[in-house]
Amino acid sequence: MVNFNQKKLGLFFSHGISLKNWEDIGHLNREIAFYKRIADNFEEIIFFTYGGKNDLRYQENLGPKSNIKIIPKPWGLPKILYGFLLPLIHWVKLKDISVLKTNQMSSAIPAVIAKLCWRKKKLIIRNGYEWLKILENEKKPFWKKIVVYLWEKIAYKVGDIVVFTSQKDKDFAQKKFKIPERKIRFVPNYIDTELFGPLNIPKEKNSVIYVGRLSKEKNLFNLISAMTGLNAKLAVVGQGDLQGELEKLAKEKEVLVEFKGKIDNKDLPKELSKAEVFVLPSLYEGCPKALLEAMSCGLACIGTDVEGIKEVIIHKENGYLCQTDSQSIHQALKDVLNDKELREKIGEKARKSILENFSFEKIIQKESSFFSNLKVLILAGGRGARLWPLSRTGRPKQFQRLTSAKTMLQETVWRLSPDIAWGDIFISTNNLYEKEIAKELPKLPKENIIVELFNKERLAALLLFLVHLPERFYNEPLLILPSDYNIPNADLFKKVVLTGENFIKRNPDYIFMIGSKPDFPNTGLGYIKKGQVKEQEGFNIFEVDNFIEKPSIERAVSFVEQGNYFFNIPVYVFLPQLILTLIKQYLPNSFAKFQEIKKAIGRSDFKNILAKEYPEIEETSLENSIFAKYKKIVVLEIKDNWSDLGSWDSLRDFLSNKDENFTIGNHIDLDSKNILVFSQNNEQLVATIGVSNLVIAVSKDVILVCNKNDSQKVKQIVEILKKENKSKYL
Repeated sequence: MVNFNQKKLGLFFSHGISLKNWEDIGHLNREIAFYKRIADNFEEIIFFTYGGKNDLRYQENLGPKSNIKIIPKPWGLPKILYGFLLPLIHWVKLKDISVLKTNQMSSAIPAVIAKLCWRKKKLIIRNGYEWLKILENEKKPFWKKIVVYLWEKIAYKVGDIVVFTSQKDKDFAQKKFKIPERKIRFVPNYIDTELFGPLNIPKEKNSVIYVGRLSKEKNLFNLISAMTGLNAKLAVVGQGDLQGELEKLAKEKEVLVEFKGKIDNKDLPKELSKAEVFVLPSLYEGCPKALLEAMSCGLACIGTDVEGIKEVIIHKENGYLCQTDSQSIHQALKDVLNDKELREKIGEKARKSILENFSFEKIIQKESSFFSNLKVLILAGGRGARLWPLSRTGRPKQFQRLTSAKTMLQETVWRLSPDIAWGDIFISTNNLYEKEIAKELPKLPKENIIVELFNKERLAALLLFLVHLPERFYNEPLLILPSDYNIPNADLFKKVVLTGENFIKRNPDYIFMIGSKPDFPNTGLGYIKKGQVKEQEGFNIFEVDNFIEKPSIERAVSFVEQGNYFFNIPVYVFLPQLILTLIKQYLPNSFAKFQEIKKAIGRSDFKNILAKEYPEIEETSLENSIFAKYKKIVVLEIKDNWSDLGSWDSLRDFLSNKDENFTIGNHIDLDSKNILVFSQNNEQLVATIGVSNLVIAVSKDVILVCNKNDSQKVKQIVEILKKENKSKYL
């Protein structure tokens, strides 16, 4: 089966940066934590660093059996030259790598060259800061800005995914370089919320702390001036060329400032927790890691109302905003230091906002999706009762050739190829159809046929699939779709699926649905009420206001008239982990049964546990049990004719125009209008005279005659046959 373990990841360090540099600034453990966490999902991860052989000693930090390997800069080459020659020097290693990732834009040179050499490799451009934006803010020489502009333009063009850690950086780059929305991901730096958490340490009264570089853009001269007259102490953690000048200013202003120098990351939470207030007076920020770490510790945080900070702090909610001048900073410090209740309130909410948006687990979830393969679950266990007697227990509609020489199931899989590997396609069915599926799809791995004990609703089918799916894939997008939909435009289908996959990678807490505008009322389908526009790139994507499953005819008529409803096309994209979280919330009993079955995987008693627990999973649809209750759902509007050929009226509309007859089989007619005759018994003649709006279906042992408008009731006939034990007609 295709999975991460057949892939290799190459990480290109920022230009000139080594593992020793990471250690020197106290970031080594923090930076490698992410890659140690995802290492099990890859055959190998390779660090291309700018350090010499001394970098190899850090292999111990990665673990003795780690599959993360370090490749340092050889031969004492100049760093700038090595950046260009790296793909040539490490050609053999690079040709086996599947995913190329930069740590910053400055490391993109070798990564882009490698991508140009091997076009099929995925290139992820990560931007911890937007290089050109920094140069513009610092008013650097024009020639420098031109060089960086041209380089970034190439990198953004060649990259498959572009990651920004700051919303402002994303907005700047998207406007400047016209990067397509489908490429862009927003992933802030993660915060180790276990390390950076509230500590039970006595706070020093009237104490303020700053953490960061001692550089011009941090606005520290105004901070020291703002401390004047506060009778407070300022602790400055960090290093930089300005320390001497800052010490001189503090002495002139008679401000108590302690310059603590560099403090290792593991010791920083203790230092932060001693202070009553954290302050970040910057003129601008990218992704302000020090601020986020202070918020994670539950500190009352003050930040300037500038880009990079104002996106994080909500004034007087989870922090306090001020202007960059010394007077405004002074007033902010005074307000927060003198109000214990305010400090406690914004500190508590600061911690909560970090847990919700910047925790290690949240960022792992987002970044893991970049490396993923879309998994596909096709539901093929239904019996198509509304299309009886064509669709029978022995050969339901998914195994019928209704639209082409291929069966409906074969058509469904064909639309996915060659973009989706066979190993990433799974079929949910029951034991009656397992052999037929294997026969129709000989390239499908046998283990990818998920067999239900008996046919239940979509919820149970999905949970059984997730029992068999390894948990490492729970944060990969999953496409779930029926096996019997008519979708005439395969290229459009692929574009819609790709749009859904990319949307979920950017918005992992959403469910992605597809809808089409109804032109007639249909009580056999679900309806989606659209809300505000969420995105408009190639397709209109709307927030979902409401979901209604199979309404009455009166409501269906009103939905068509109102014009703001879509037919629900049951093609969904979401993260399995999200759905499991929602099932646990809304259907705790079914979730508990799922857990019992999952724990038994690989055990000798698995079949017994499955037979005991599976029947207890609630027989309900995903739509009613989850989608109707969850708020973060979007719907993409399609304007193509995707139709469920699940009933005789829908098949009739697909096969012919509404004002003409359509015949398959041995039939003669006189003066009839708008009829469908579908006969599988060529030895029997069907003759019609002066009838209209009828469906006549003939099999070897059954004749069905019904009004086209009543074709949804065919399922009721099937239920009657079941009750009367007339199974030979089923």
